[in-house]
Amino acid sequence: MKTENQLDVGKTLEQLRHNFKEGLELVSTLLDEARVEAHLGKTEAEARLAALSARLSTLQRGALSATAEIAEKAIKTLRTAAKG
Repeated sequence: MKTENQLDVGKTLEQLRHNFKEGLELVSTLLDEARVEAHLGKTEAEARLAALSARLSTLQRGALSATAEIAEKAIKTLRTAAKG
């Protein structure tokens, strides 16, 4: 027959095992959640990068167009001044 102390130790060990198992399950769940968050963050970052790249392309085209217009006007002005 087990003594009261032996029963208490057995219950304590069983509780420790249970708590340890719950802790491992919690860590596993948190790790899965972190993976999902990282994936969502990556997806969001990729979407923002694509939007910024598109905007940059638009700005570059606008800058090239404006530069060409300014150059054309400058050439016309210089030709007019040269004819004098």
